[in-house]
Amino acid sequence: MGKSVGSLLLSVFVLVNLSTETGGSAHRPILSGPNLAYVNTKVEFQCEMPGLSIPVSFKLFRNNEDLVATRNSTKGRSASFQLQVKEGLEGRYYCRVTAGGQTGISNMVHLQVVIPVSGVSLLSDPNPPIIYEGTSFTLYCEAKRGTRLFYTWYHNKQNVTASFHLYHFAGNSLIVRGATEKHAGKYSCLAGNKMEVNARFSGSNDMDIVVKTYLSVPKVSFTLFKEGSDFRANVSCWSTRGSPPVTFTLLLEGREVDNHTSNSLEAWFSVPVTVGMDMGVLQCRAQTDSHQVLSDPVDLEVAPVGGQVSVQVQYLYTADSRLATVQLQCVLTRGTLPAFSWSYNRSPLPKERHPSSVIQHGPFLFLTDITPENSGYYRCMARDSFDANSSWVESEEALIKVAELGVASIEIIAVGFCCLLLLVLVGSVLFMFCTFSQNLDDATQTHVEELHQSDSSGELQVPVVETEVVEICV
Repeated sequence: MGKSVGSLLLSVFVLVNLSTETGGSAHRPILSGPNLAYVNTKVEFQCEMPGLSIPVSFKLFRNNEDLVATRNSTKGRSASFQLQVKEGLEGRYYCRVTAGGQTGISNMVHLQVVIPVSGVSLLSDPNPPIIYEGTSFTLYCEAKRGTRLFYTWYHNKQNVTASFHLYHFAGNSLIVRGATEKHAGKYSCLAGNKMEVNARFSGSNDMDIVVKTYLSVPKVSFTLFKEGSDFRANVSCWSTRGSPPVTFTLLLEGREVDNHTSNSLEAWFSVPVTVGMDMGVLQCRAQTDSHQVLSDPVDLEVAPVGGQVSVQVQYLYTADSRLATVQLQCVLTRGTLPAFSWSYNRSPLPKERHPSSVIQHGPFLFLTDITPENSGYYRCMARDSFDANSSWVESEEALIKVAELGVASIEIIAVGFCCLLLLVLVGSVLFMFCTFSQNLDDATQTHVEELHQSDSSGELQVPVVETEVVEICV
């Protein structure tokens, strides 16, 4: 408030002096000098007063009549003032010129003292800068010293602009709302003084922003292995996405069996199992420092392979109805962890002879190239994968023969249909033609017979017209 009143009074004072002290003269001092200057540097103001007689007295003032320097000149009509810039020298400068009993007040030059930027560092909210996706964070570019500052931001050494998704700038801060994994990485800032020339800069160190992802619902699976005479289940618990470390806890019938903290997204547990007995329901709980998720239940029951085994055959065709693959599936009525094997013509399937045409994947066998060489009888066998001493259970043989796999193409069917349609059209036309010809012949024969009867009688048959006379009396 004091500075505003002082500036107003100074402006009034200058106007009054211009109108009274110069006596309305058109001559007025001209002051030139810098508007911006770094602290601890030297600046020069030049005051000129054309049209005045010498000797001349030049006085430099700042703000409200604060005399800064005086120069007396007997040889020229200008004076220069060199000042050492300090933090307290900022303000509005003008010069007063006196010569021959006349006094003039110059224009004003506003000098701003700029403190060079230094000691730039990066601060974050929250701190430490570890957040989860969907939340927000703010970075602050703090300078220990410096005025008239502007800021430049970098993410992974790339300049960040306002067009970048979800970035907002406010003063010395960078705000990210709804962060994703793309916002993670190294951030830094550069602060500089707003100067037309000789701008100075100071940069911060890198700050690593960690954006964690929430855990997906874990899944549970198990395999069986034999340990001496006993069996144990190797239970795997894993999530497809999330940020470690993760604590996995194995639950059996709702009770905690074991837990393990992992720097990956998977953990393994070992549980004793009795084959053929329902051991209960397995679940896995995955937990981080912010949330936890629970898997779907899985029955921990290992049924031995047994019952009936059959082979299901399916023929797979291309878009033009050509046979591409024959799929054979081994179907079991009982068995939790089966191992499969195939035989061809009552011998073990020679995979090495058909590396590209015979593909086995779990209970499936794919024949991609049906030739007389691999046509024949196929049989499926299964046993427990966790017990090498278990017996194989075999299916009935399934015959795969090339001759039985032919199929008429769409083109052949289309040609046959067109030919059949053409035959029907031709037959219809012939039938209509024959019917019309027969009717025409019958009509002609009837007419000829009538003419023949007329000629044989020799008389012309004239129709008789009966008349009746009506008498009218007047």
